[in-house]
Amino acid sequence: MQNVKQPENLVFSKMLSKHRLLVLALLFAFSIIPGNPAEAAQTISAHSDVSLTATAADYNAGEKVSANNAIDWTSDADWVVTVTSLNANLGQSDDLIYMKSLSDLLWKLSAGSTWAAMTTSDVTVQTGSTGSGSGSFNVDYKFLLSWALDRPGTYTTTLQYTITTQ
Repeated sequence: MQNVKQPENLVFSKMLSKHRLLVLALLFAFSIIPGNPAEAAQTISAHSDVSLTATAADYNAGEKVSANNAIDWTSDADWVVTVTSLNANLGQSDDLIYMKSLSDLLWKLSAGSTWAAMTTSDVTVQTGSTGSGSGSFNVDYKFLLSWALDRPGTYTTTLQYTITTQ
């Protein structure tokens, strides 16, 4: 398996008060797993960094969305792209009192309507039977927010996108 790791960051910050700051970051890692290395050539990558700042309105709505994050692919065989989180949670608050749940991070294809909680298991994002080709698809991320629960801190996870032959 060839791992191609690119530190793509999605940084999310919110000022709870003048003395409280919440930051969320997504780091992307990419893997290529050909079914037969002699026959398949594949790549997968994300576009540039995305930064978000939450407002009081975002917290009142209970969420902050980052839309249309492009994932590019090339393949000379039928393919499937999966995503998983490499971390079981989003980390602890600065005061070590609060652990932000991984289930507070949701994702969906931008063209879709159903949000799914991020997990530590591979989940199929997109498939293709184009044979040889390239393209891209967009993924949206939603961070669930809570005035009552979220505490100041930096919350991160690494998302692993993997392309394999079918």
